[in-house]
Amino acid sequence: MYVDMDYYCLSSVQELIEGSQGGILLPTIAQPLRYFDQTISNAWMYAAEPHHPFWLLVLAMAQVRFESAKGVERASGPILLRDAWSVWTEAGSAVALSAFPEVRNLVEVNGHQTQAAVTPVELVPSDVLMPLTWGYPDDDLAIEEFRKAEHMTEELLSRVPMTERTLAFTFHLHSW
Repeated sequence: MYVDMDYYCLSSVQELIEGSQGGILLPTIAQPLRYFDQTISNAWMYAAEPHHPFWLLVLAMAQVRFESAKGVERASGPILLRDAWSVWTEAGSAVALSAFPEVRNLVEVNGHQTQAAVTPVELVPSDVLMPLTWGYPDDDLAIEEFRKAEHMTEELLSRVPMTERTLAFTFHLHSW
């Protein structure tokens, strides 16, 4: 599991993980249309299966984009993840992905077997792990308050548009 440092956990994610199909979990981001290409977050990622072919696809795409991509998100961030997920779902299987030369090269170099049946890549609804997003002005204001605060308060928490399913949130403001 990978989680950015600006995440705040409200309760355990164990049930989310146990309720999954045992593959990869990626949170979605509810973004305005102008940020459509940034609708899968790289701020929280879970992978139960080592050497999952989805990650080979992500690495292959990152390798190709390294020199040509404009911006870190297109080369290695949420845009890359969303694009890889689109290719993954269109391919339909790990075997179909091996038709991509970059994926085939990574499989061969690392000595992995491309399996026909792999655990799925599941998208987690935005209200579970990403209820705040930098794409909306009200959320931007709340995120700014979180970033300035020395500790969490009930007043700050009340600014998060939580549902009964919300387990965590990030106060990332789309800046480094």
